[in-house]
Amino acid sequence: PNHPDIAWTYNNIGANYDGYSDPTKAVEYFDKALEIELSSVPSNHPNIAATYNNMASLLHENGNFEEALMLYEKALEIWLIALSPDHPQVAVC
Repeated sequence: PNHPDIAWTYNNIGANYDGYSDPTKAVEYFDKALEIELSSVPSNHPNIAATYNNMASLLHENGNFEEALMLYEKALEIWLIALSPDHPQVAVC
């Protein structure tokens, strides 16, 4: 079941755990999402950027600023390739 839709669902579950202040579970699901995405979609797919962005937000919320910055930059790099520079998703990254 390495389908991008499953990865997207894992990403959403991770975001919910993040919202419920359960970073351990959030990371578990973000990692599952990223593993599937990296093996099932092109490396510049926007879903990968979304997962990196969610992981970065979680790290930022927990004070891991350097790691968060690295993942935010990865997300931005992918979004700039996959989307136009004036796309709303690029603006919020």
